[in-house]
Amino acid sequence: MTEILSGQTLGRADITGLMSKPPCHLENCDLDEADLSKLDLSGWTFERCSMRHIDLSSARLARTVWRSTKAPFANLTGADLEEAQIRGCDLNNASLRRANIGSARFVATRMTGADLHMAKGMGFTFEEVLLVGARLPGLSF
Repeated sequence: MTEILSGQTLGRADITGLMSKPPCHLENCDLDEADLSKLDLSGWTFERCSMRHIDLSSARLARTVWRSTKAPFANLTGADLEEAQIRGCDLNNASLRRANIGSARFVATRMTGADLHMAKGMGFTFEEVLLVGARLPGLSF
């Protein structure tokens, strides 16, 4: 059974304490500036969360669901976002350098100024995504 947490401010210690359970569903949670680098959050759901300046570098985020989450300036460098579903989010100025976005689906998401340098993966989709000023070298559509 998925645990639902709502309206909480969470940091690394809180998240690691939840990792022994099935994937969590976070709603309206504040993860601003949290260091969650290298954690395995596969299958988690982030709904209407605030993740400004979060560090998810080298994190395992496969099959995660992101809905209406604000994550400007997020560090997703080297993260595994395979099969992630990202809808209605703010990823402005986020770094997805060397991230695996294979089969990920980005829908109605703002990614102005995002850095996708050397992002890799096949079968990813961008639908109604704002990529103004995004850095996309090496990314093939």
